[in-house]
Amino acid sequence: MAETLQGLAEETLRLVASIRGSVLTGLDSMHEEYGTYLDVFCSQVDKLESTLLLCRDQKYKECFVLLRSILESHFFLLLMTRGKRYRRYETYVIIPDPGHTPEEARNLALCRWRMLKRQGHPNYVHVVEMHRLKKDGILVISELEGLYQREDTQKTGPVIPWYYFMYGEFSPASAFVESLPSIKESEPYADIYGDITSARSRSQKQLYYRYLRFESVTKNLSLNGLLTADQIDQLKAHYSFLSSFAHPTKYSNDIVLPKGFRDEAAEELISLYVCKLLAMSIELVVDYFGRVNISQWYPPYLEQVNKLRNSTDYFPFFSQRLERQACLDPLVYIRSVRGARRA
Repeated sequence: MAETLQGLAEETLRLVASIRGSVLTGLDSMHEEYGTYLDVFCSQVDKLESTLLLCRDQKYKECFVLLRSILESHFFLLLMTRGKRYRRYETYVIIPDPGHTPEEARNLALCRWRMLKRQGHPNYVHVVEMHRLKKDGILVISELEGLYQREDTQKTGPVIPWYYFMYGEFSPASAFVESLPSIKESEPYADIYGDITSARSRSQKQLYYRYLRFESVTKNLSLNGLLTADQIDQLKAHYSFLSSFAHPTKYSNDIVLPKGFRDEAAEELISLYVCKLLAMSIELVVDYFGRVNISQWYPPYLEQVNKLRNSTDYFPFFSQRLERQACLDPLVYIRSVRGARRA
């Protein structure tokens, strides 16, 4: 079965090698985000091809590690293309009047703002939460939409999701490296630029924890109604399974046969993941660019998606039916499927 699925995946990879040209041919205009979306998609396809090569070399654990990255990236690309809504976080520092402590001034301001929100004040129409922070701060969380074209005053046309800009703005080095004590101290003119570095690190960490971290991705998928509650649970389950190979766990060492021994169940599961993710990725590109480029470029790709889905429908991966065992341990599930197939 694994060989059949791998052959189907290879057939799909050959087809999508030309998808960029198919998508862009005949467009009236080219927007910067189009290129970014296609770059991310093509990177995903390259990783899926690498997964197949690793699988042939019986490097099963490495396949699962790579699949975890692909799964995470796919759903952030979904937010980048269809995540219309996002939450903005703003911190306000309340300066107390004479006679009030910072805490008292903060509490009075928060009560006044909450009252204005209840009364329907236009400045608070997008505000969904307000929280006390330490001493004199208030955190205001607003729910907003991405950017529309300037001439689209009624906001009826396509929107550029805010997640697209977050993707371009995030810098891992600024978030997690620049502010490390020894790194920060080694910076030229650290006494002058140290505060700037710290502020940049805080901002980048907030960007990561609120929008890019896996838990935040699932929350924002739910916020936009892009996955049901059951599908969110399935996503978390498969991400947890794949993560067990990215971290030092006894499970990941025990569940897969060591290199040099062919594990046909692992090969089948890896091939299923590759086929499922190819189908989901192609469908995402067709969904977005099918509305941008109305020429009939996409039928061959949708036909291939159907072939992928029909060949893999026995593996409940983001399906309407939730299989408990497939979520708890996908590899054990496939071993049982294979056993039933032989019986």
